[in-house]
Amino acid sequence: MEALVTEKATQIHICLQVLNTWLNSLKDSERERAMWCAARILGFTAKMNNFEVEIQFTWLGCLVRLLAIRCQDPVDNICFLSAQAVYNLYCILQQQKHMGSLLSPLLLRPPT
Repeated sequence: MEALVTEKATQIHICLQVLNTWLNSLKDSERERAMWCAARILGFTAKMNNFEVEIQFTWLGCLVRLLAIRCQDPVDNICFLSAQAVYNLYCILQQQKHMGSLLSPLLLRPPT
């Protein structure tokens, strides 16, 4: 998974969309495995700290909703992993915001 994130950082949202089916599964084991994958993908992305290429989350609202719902899952480990995934997503968005604020003065500077 980490190799996929490293090579195709702009495609992370697609990986998370693929997991959507299992995150909504009625089986605890499938939800737990999918949440583990989602938490790992988001965690590695947050630690990668390479935001020269902007990562698009085309369905950010749906992702946040899904992770928030899983924070109340009856399986404790799914709750923990979901909270971890929400935190990692927040870190990614904050890092992107920070990178955007660093780049905006460069874009506004007149040519010399």
